[in-house]
Amino acid sequence: MPERDFFHQTDSLSPKLKPLSDYIRQLDDFCAGDVILLGLNILDALRIFHRSGIAYGNIDIHHIYVTDQGYYRLEGLDQTAKTGTRFAADAVADLRHLGNILYQLLNAGQVFDDTESQPLKDVVMKAVSASESFHSADEFMNALSSAEANTPENVLDKEIVPDPGLFAHADTKPDVKVFSTRAEACAAVQEIRNMLKNLKRRQKTAALNSLIYTVKCIEEKLSIESEFKGGSPQILDCEHQVMQNLQRLYGNAEILKTAYDLELAEEMEDTAADIISLLRQRSLLKRK
Repeated sequence: MPERDFFHQTDSLSPKLKPLSDYIRQLDDFCAGDVILLGLNILDALRIFHRSGIAYGNIDIHHIYVTDQGYYRLEGLDQTAKTGTRFAADAVADLRHLGNILYQLLNAGQVFDDTESQPLKDVVMKAVSASESFHSADEFMNALSSAEANTPENVLDKEIVPDPGLFAHADTKPDVKVFSTRAEACAAVQEIRNMLKNLKRRQKTAALNSLIYTVKCIEEKLSIESEFKGGSPQILDCEHQVMQNLQRLYGNAEILKTAYDLELAEEMEDTAADIISLLRQRSLLKRK
């Protein structure tokens, strides 16, 4: 697949780009082969980003759009090229998040129920593994291409009909809450933790314990951080990503408190872990 200039693509608000959810609803024959093409297109973009030392950060199914020509694109690539996280660990997280999207879609088509899908299943399960995930977009891309070549046509032609709930969060996004200072961020984290604790009491479940603990760690870390006033370009990158991820965490907490969703809770835990990692990186940079 030839490399394309993903840094100067049409912005995601262009009428020529369609959200993936709309595309799947309108397409009569969205199949497993289309999911593989989606993965290869996104990996083609990510490998260029990652080679430049930039990670997209927190890819999810709502960030994917489709062009008139049927190519799959990530939302806001041009902006990410300017502000994306510059840390290798986040590049690996990009690959794991993409693997999760492929898993969700292929699982929706019951593709993995077919024994002939094993090469494809092996690649996707490695991608979502926290301990054995791919270390580069090129590695993931090569494995996915090989799996496609070794998967029979009858499996690739399996129709994908995702549960409407897979895209529900895109239709119920709350108003964006903007944080610009450390004090605002601290207040937001306290509010998130309270929302989660209330939800835990209502659901009578221990499944949220880990997420609540991670959010508490963010609260403690923020309480000893210096004010967010920028500094070097690297510190600015950290601060931008902390606030961006925190806004995402807050928005998902708003959704979660009205409709408990285990997958969303797990996604929030990934986001919270990213925030912890970024705060640690910021502390190290501030000491230099």
